[in-house]
Amino acid sequence: MLLTPPLDAPVLPGITRAAVIELAVRQDIPVREERLTLREVVDADEVFLTNSMIELIPVVRLGREPIGNEKPGDITRQLALAYGELIAEECGDG
Repeated sequence: MLLTPPLDAPVLPGITRAAVIELAVRQDIPVREERLTLREVVDADEVFLTNSMIELIPVVRLGREPIGNEKPGDITRQLALAYGELIAEECGDG
């Protein structure tokens, strides 16, 4: 399951975010928008951020708190790969 804050939360409605959500849906990864507490983020199995410049970057620690096993998780890797393929296709390199 991919959880993401809703657009009425303090989150930018970025094109990378939208693309990653679309890729998740295409890969049968359930997506749900909901407000998350800091504790829920820290307790997550994996966390990543999206940005047009960095694309999709895993978050393995939040301050001194480890997230999951402190390594990029399967969903993060799967979506990062799919996003890279999408960019290659869109740029004519795929």
